Amino acid sequence: MSRIGERELEVLLDWSFNGPFLCSHAKMLELSISQVAQIRAGDPDISSQNTDPCLMEDSMLDMGQSRPNCTPLLKALSKERDCPTSVHIQAKGKELSGDNPSEVRYLESRHTPERASWQQRFYDAEREHADNSLAPLTGKERRRERGRLRKKNNRYNRLDQPTMLMAQTPSFDATAFPVSKLKWQGTPFDPEKARQIRTQWFKRSMTSLSQFTRLYFDQEINVPTFVADSCGRIFIARSARPQFIIDNMQKIVDEVQSFVSICTWESRAAREANLRGDHYFCIAGPDRQNKQRPAFRPWGVENKEHVAKFFQEGCIFQKIDDWVKTFIIDNFPNIAWRFRDSNVYWRDWSVQNGVDPPIQAEYGGGHFFNWCLNAPKHGSSVVRCAPHVDSKNLAFAVCVIFIYGFFNHNERLWLVVWEARLIIQLPAGILLAYPSAIFYHYNIDLADIEIVVTANGEPPTPENSKPVYQEGQEEIRGSMVWFNQATMFSSSELNIQTLKSVQEADKARFAAAKEQGLPPPVPTNLAYNYVKALEQGIFPSAFRL
Repeated sequence: MSRIGERELEVLLDWSFNGPFLCSHAKMLELSISQVAQIRAGDPDISSQNTDPCLMEDSMLDMGQSRPNCTPLLKALSKERDCPTSVHIQAKGKELSGDNPSEVRYLESRHTPERASWQQRFYDAEREHADNSLAPLTGKERRRERGRLRKKNNRYNRLDQPTMLMAQTPSFDATAFPVSKLKWQGTPFDPEKARQIRTQWFKRSMTSLSQFTRLYFDQEINVPTFVADSCGRIFIARSARPQFIIDNMQKIVDEVQSFVSICTWESRAAREANLRGDHYFCIAGPDRQNKQRPAFRPWGVENKEHVAKFFQEGCIFQKIDDWVKTFIIDNFPNIAWRFRDSNVYWRDWSVQNGVDPPIQAEYGGGHFFNWCLNAPKHGSSVVRCAPHVDSKNLAFAVCVIFIYGFFNHNERLWLVVWEARLIIQLPAGILLAYPSAIFYHYNIDLADIEIVVTANGEPPTPENSKPVYQEGQEEIRGSMVWFNQATMFSSSELNIQTLKSVQEADKARFAAAKEQGLPPPVPTNLAYNYVKALEQGIFPSAFRL
């Protein structure tokens, strides 16, 4: 059987039901996993498949607020299979080579033999009953036996149902992402909702989330995971945990601590304006926020030598940086091209305008203008990202997060992506790429929802139970972020100084035309053509996996 590219497939979903889905990699013919999307051959409408109400996590909770326009995103069935599953990708009766992905219609699953109907098994049981010279089943006993077999059959049918991700809102589409009028950056989150969420987050009183889907990380399989919109555009990618990162995690923690110890803090104004939490943070690289031309941030200028030292060839920071480069090129190739084109523009601009050092993307192998470190400050061991949206970042693109440290990632510091209704497990040693300019996001501890354990399976009481996670356990957690701000790209892609300068020039032309009695001139089109970008695959199609 031919493969799609050289990648290995865990999950792929047909688009016929207009729903967003998850997909990730695993061995093509040896799947035995939870959260596998399988579509039986011949199913006319996947949206009519049964779903399991137990999927609504009982520990997830309702904020009691009206939902944003893009809510809720996903509903998933998650059942463990005990046997390998053979999956064939077919297109109109033939195997798919990957040359024409639009022909994909279904995944054919062959993991269990056909079983007789429950009625047939009941008649077989009656005959066996008679063969054993027992009195025939009649009346209430017969009805009880029929009911038992019917319930057993229904239970097996539920287990045999294709595990799939059902869209609760088929309108979740990249074209509906919350972005600014000109489509270059995101938009601020609703202030009143943000106030309510942040108040509960800081008080740690957020004890339930409803209609959210947990995106687990399977440590045994250890494969990348992707989230796509209803049209199959991948907009979130989570990496596997490479062995070189796992082996060097203590070294990474030590290097971060050394870096923080020799670098200065961001200015008081920057710290007070930071909505992301009370921890050490620093941002290196140039920006053009509220500037006529880009310039390096003061912290980056002050700590330039320290940053260069830790990112020199052979250092662990530089190895992670190279991994980010590979990750963005492999999983978001068109976004990577967009990043590189802007980098070339600003390097040429620096030469033409005599800017030294040149404005360029120094991080992620020439793909990101900015790099940020979030590290625990004195008196704390973990970084908890507070609710916020990075609305000034580039909208139709992704930032990349690297998680480091040692902590109980099964219970601690999951990432809530609000509009997507996702809660993503982020173990130490992975990369996560997603459009942070679009989604309101924050960390949450599943431990905030009190889960207790008892010895010997006894019923829990205040005397014999203890929390799964206890404050004070030795752990450390931080993150690094690679990102780009929208203002760098509006200037480079439109070849203008600033959007505001062009808008003011248009106003002057309009005023002059009006004064002279001339027809109004055509205004300059400053909007990002996101429709064309989506059609050309700025967010890659999952068909390419």
